[in-house]
Amino acid sequence: MNLQQVVLFMLKREFIAVALIACLLISSVPTASAYKGYVLNRTAIDDFTLIDQHSENRSLYALQGDLLVVSFIFTRCDSVCPVITQNLNSVQQGLSADIADDVGFVSITVDPAYDTPERLLDYSLLHGIDWPLL
Repeated sequence: MNLQQVVLFMLKREFIAVALIACLLISSVPTASAYKGYVLNRTAIDDFTLIDQHSENRSLYALQGDLLVVSFIFTRCDSVCPVITQNLNSVQQGLSADIADDVGFVSITVDPAYDTPERLLDYSLLHGIDWPLL
């Protein structure tokens, strides 16, 4: 093999590697159909009362907003819970004034034995959120 053939061989190898990587990247991009979701037909949720971060009873039916965004978190979670909370905070801050009053937010702990009202208050202060944590 002469030098020109070696260079052509290496260029072909690099081109094939780049083409394979591009194909893998393109195939990993979700299509629009991935975001269509499912329509859930469920019966109404019965009202319930939980204690919030201010040690006050909060009824589900008394929570504010025509649309209620509910997240499930726990304060010892150091992976996805802070990310979820910050993403929801960004969404809340990004709502236009004309719809902000129609959208309510609430986070419900999945670890009520550990997540006392005091811990929930600390969590809300840490993340700069003002919605109920139950």
